Amino acid sequence: MATTRRTELDRLAANLRIESRRLFAPLIAVLRGTAAVQEVREVYWRAVELTLVRPTVGVRPNPRWFSRYIAQGLLGTTDRQLFRQTLMLRLENQVVDTDAVLTGVERFISELASICSNPGDLPLVRDRVSGLIDTLSPVVEGSLMQHTPQFTLMVEPLSEMSSSQKEASEEVRGLARPILEHVLKVLLHPRDYRSVNSWRREIAKWIVRLALIRLKPNNRPPAEAFLFRLLWADTYEDKECGVASLEAAIEHIRDEYPTARAVETNKVATACSAFYRELSRRCATRISPIEAREVAAELAASITSATG
Repeated sequence: MATTRRTELDRLAANLRIESRRLFAPLIAVLRGTAAVQEVREVYWRAVELTLVRPTVGVRPNPRWFSRYIAQGLLGTTDRQLFRQTLMLRLENQVVDTDAVLTGVERFISELASICSNPGDLPLVRDRVSGLIDTLSPVVEGSLMQHTPQFTLMVEPLSEMSSSQKEASEEVRGLARPILEHVLKVLLHPRDYRSVNSWRREIAKWIVRLALIRLKPNNRPPAEAFLFRLLWADTYEDKECGVASLEAAIEHIRDEYPTARAVETNKVATACSAFYRELSRRCATRISPIEAREVAAELAASITSATG
C-alpha cells in the first residue's frame, strides 16, 4: 500500500510540474499588466486544470506539498534566491520590477496550492480560481504601474469566460495547426513508435481547451459545423487547394521526422476528416472540464496509424 501511495504521489508531482510549466508566460503577462484577454483566460483555465490533478488513491497532500511542485514547474526550484535568479533570467531585457513580480508569483502559488489541496466541487473551484486571478492586479497597480501605464484589466467577470464569435474563431484556428501536426505524426508512424503516446497526450490537452470554449451571450459551446469548418474543412476540403495544403503538411512532418512513412494522401484525408467530424460533434456538447478530459483522452486514443 505504501508503494502504491508513493507511486501515485510521484505521478501527481510529475503532472503538477508539467501543467505548471505552461503557466509561466501568461501569468507573468498578467502580473506585468500586459496581458491580453486570451492570456488571462489561459491562466484561469490552466489553474482550474491544476486543481483537477488529483490522486486516485490515498490522502490528498497538503498545501505545502502542492506549493513545492507548482513552484518547480513554474521556475524549476523551490529555493527563493534561486527562484529570483531564475525569474531575472527569464525576464531578461524586460523593464520590470522583479521583486514585485516574484511576490505576485509566490502569492499565486500559495493560494493555488491551497485550492488544490482542498478543491471542493467544480463550481466552487471556478469561483475560487476566478477570485485568485482577480487579486493579481494589485501587484501590477502597486509596483509596476510606472512601467505599464497603459494597464487595464481587460476582461469580463472571470466566472463566465465566454468568448465572442471572433475570439472563438481565433482560438479554434490557433489550436487547429498543432492538433493537425500531431494527428499527422500519429498517422504516419507505426503504432508502436516510441513517441506516439506522447503525441496523443498533447492532442488530448488541446482538445480539452476546444471542449471548454463557450460563446456569448448564453455561455454555449460552438456549433459542430463551426468547429469542423475552422479545424478542417476550410483548409483541407477546399476544392482548389485542399489536397495541396494537406500534402504540404504531410511533407513538413516527413522532413521533420525521417521515421514517418509514406501514406497515400487520400487515406490520410479520410482518417483526418473522420477524426475532426467526431471531435467537432463532441466539442459542440456542453461538458464540464472533468468530462472534457475524458472525451479528449478517448478521441486522442482513437487516432491510429495509417501505415498499416
